[in-house]
Amino acid sequence: MRPTVKFLTDDLIGKIVDEATEILCTLGVELHNPDVLSMLSDHGAEIDMDRRHVVFTHEIIEKALETVPGSCGLYDAHGEQTHSLGGTNVYFTPGSGALNVLDYETNEIRKRLGGLLVDASSTKGDTWDRGKQMP
Repeated sequence: MRPTVKFLTDDLIGKIVDEATEILCTLGVELHNPDVLSMLSDHGAEIDMDRRHVVFTHEIIEKALETVPGSCGLYDAHGEQTHSLGGTNVYFTPGSGALNVLDYETNEIRKRLGGLLVDASSTKGDTWDRGKQMP
């Protein structure tokens, strides 16, 4: 048997979901993907394309919560699943522990270049891994 840790009660989780739903159905959110905005509009959401703003309906959120998968996977650069997020699985995998990275500019796997992320209050330090000066 595997030990588990539970930080939130089922009642508190329900309250968080209810309050988040209320915010999404009253204030809404800003979305910058026109295809997603169009899809949500087709399903009854209130859309302001100029502001890229969507206000959801309770029905959209309920359907999403009923149909969302109970778990999802994380995959490495080769397409192999490395983690299954769901159930009682717990992982500790800090990004700073990566020996190799997938370079987003070249789409190639390479050794990481730099050290840890610099102090966020610094405006002249190197950015993590890129070796470039921060503006």
